[in-house]
Amino acid sequence: MRKKQAILLIIFVCTSCFSQNSSSNEDLALQLGVKTKDINTSITLIDSAEMANSHLNGDLLSFRLFNRSNEIITFDGDFDLRLLVLVDGEWGIGINNFGYPDEAIDLPPTSEYPVGFVVDVVPYIEGIKSPTTIRVIVSGNLKSNAALVVAYIDLNIKP
Repeated sequence: MRKKQAILLIIFVCTSCFSQNSSSNEDLALQLGVKTKDINTSITLIDSAEMANSHLNGDLLSFRLFNRSNEIITFDGDFDLRLLVLVDGEWGIGINNFGYPDEAIDLPPTSEYPVGFVVDVVPYIEGIKSPTTIRVIVSGNLKSNAALVVAYIDLNIKP
């Protein structure tokens, strides 16, 4: 009996987690006009230790951007980067103090170009007094058919 209860508990926890992530991605997909399956699938943003990010308000954050698809992805010079800030349970537009070039760039698949790109952002949240969650969103297009692909990462910024 205990074994069955443990299995049911594991199933419940796993499906609850999946439902929350799925719902979050569904909301994001609607906002961005992209299919849920294209979020954090073709491209991924990674906050890797090698970037030595301080996660402090106003400091440079650098992320690794990888192309997990089998084809080239084209990005605007600014990666169509959007910075959101979570305030009182709602996402608002954040301030990014980083400048980008204008020219488009192509990112080959990881199988051909394993180092990926570095995407920088300098988030600034006025009046921050405690850790605050931000969301960094980038998007590009498959070169073959212009299909939109999106990646995002959530992290906490400290005052």
